[in-house]
Amino acid sequence: MSRRRISWLSVIAVILFLVAGSFLLIMGCVVFMINKPLTDGCTAVTYGVVVSVDRVVDKSREGIATSRGVKLYRYVAKIEPEDKSIFNSSTLTSGMSDHTYEKGERVEIHYDPSNPSSHYVQYANPSTDGIIYVVYGAILLFAGIVALVVRKIKS
Repeated sequence: MSRRRISWLSVIAVILFLVAGSFLLIMGCVVFMINKPLTDGCTAVTYGVVVSVDRVVDKSREGIATSRGVKLYRYVAKIEPEDKSIFNSSTLTSGMSDHTYEKGERVEIHYDPSNPSSHYVQYANPSTDGIIYVVYGAILLFAGIVALVVRKIKS
């Protein structure tokens, strides 16, 4: 390969790192801001018992699962609240979680007292959803900036 072609490839790689890192960083912040009102409003806590657990494939992890040892599966639990008068349903469903729920396990249910349909289950806190995007975005952005600085120093 010619030196000029390698130079262009490195420029494209730096641009891709910077764009992808910025995109993931912004996306993570947006996801975090969207979920923040839910977690801020859920000030009351009650308990429930896990009645069933489903193992689901997390499509967002398929690309990295085999190469990085990341768990491809996540878990969704159906929970029966101890105080059934709070919710309109006899069972609630958790969000996806890395936690392996066990049938019969007692878990916390965080809910908004003024709007109990707004709730989340222990181990499936939606405020953590954006963190992975922020972390990967920061890593890519940092790698892009380092590559840009190294490129400037070499030229």
